[in-house]
Amino acid sequence: MAQSVSNDALWVKLSEIEEKIDRQKAPASTQEQINISPELEANKDEIVDIFKRCIQGLGTHCDSHFKTIHENIKLSNGFSKDGFQVLSYMWAWMQEKEKEAKEQESVRPKSEQEAGNSYLNLWFFKIRKTSVVITILGLLVFILTVFSMKQQNDYSLLMDEYYRQDITIWKLQTQVDSLQNILPNQNKKKR
Repeated sequence: MAQSVSNDALWVKLSEIEEKIDRQKAPASTQEQINISPELEANKDEIVDIFKRCIQGLGTHCDSHFKTIHENIKLSNGFSKDGFQVLSYMWAWMQEKEKEAKEQESVRPKSEQEAGNSYLNLWFFKIRKTSVVITILGLLVFILTVFSMKQQNDYSLLMDEYYRQDITIWKLQTQVDSLQNILPNQNKKKR
C-alpha cells in the first residue's frame, strides 16, 4: 500500500536536488546574477519567502490528500473483508442446505405408492393430477374470455342502437321545431 511522505522528508529531498543543480550551474548563476534587474534584486528575499510558503502549503495540502487516500484504502480493505466474510457465510449456508437436501433424499425411500399418488389411473392410460388441474383451469379461463367477449359485443350493439335512436330523435325534433316555426306564422296571417 502507498505510505504517506512527511513534509520534512520532502524538504530534505528538495534541498539535495537544489544543491546538485547549484553545483552544475555555478558559473551560469554568476552570469545570471549580473543580469538581474535592480528591482528584482531588492525583492529577491520577498520572492524567495513567497515561493517557500507556497511550496510548504503545497506540501501540507499533499499530505492531507495522502492521509485521506490512506484512510480510504483502509476503509475499502475493511469493506472487502466484510464482503468476503458475508460471501463465505452464504457459501457455507448453501453447502449445508445442499447436504440436508441430499440427506433427506437418501433417507426418504421412493416407493411405488408415492410415485403412483401423482397419477390418475384411467381405463387405458395414466394422467397426472397436475395436468387435470391445469386443463380445468384453462377451460375456466377460456369460458370467462368468451363470456367477456359476448358481453362486450352486446354492449357495443346496444350503443349502436342507442346512437341510431338518438339520431332519429334529433331528426324528428328538428322537423317538429321547423313545423312550429312555420305554423305560428300561418296562424297570424289568417286572422
